Amino acid sequence: MSVRIALAAAVITFAATPALAFQEAPAAVAPAETISEAEMEALGEAFEARMETLKEELSAAIEAAGTDANKLSSDVDGILARYQPEIEAFTGKLDLFFAGQIAAQQDETVRSQLETARTVTNNTLRGLPAQIKASTLAAAAQNAAD
Repeated sequence: MSVRIALAAAVITFAATPALAFQEAPAAVAPAETISEAEMEALGEAFEARMETLKEELSAAIEAAGTDANKLSSDVDGILARYQPEIEAFTGKLDLFFAGQIAAQQDETVRSQLETARTVTNNTLRGLPAQIKASTLAAAAQNAAD
């Protein structure tokens, strides 16, 4: 359970909108491939490290763009395009992990909680690039106003 909590907390720190949580998750089907908790923990740590690198790149882009909002928007798009495949790959692995956990769970209450966590986490990750861009542009605008 600890890996799910840690990953959900890391993902939710990027503040996805609540509307994303209402989209349906794929039906729980026993996956052909499974990911162990230890593997998911390692993937989660690597993903968090990449997101820290992403934050550093975005900070540098804000600095380099100065007051040029168009340049910043373009630079952020380029940075996010490089990270998009990693975000998608991590989302797929996390979904696979959740699917395995759900399939193995006998308790309907726990299954339901896992399915909800799966839906929220998948939608949060899928919305991550747009949320990051919006947050970055807002931070730059605030910095320019100060």
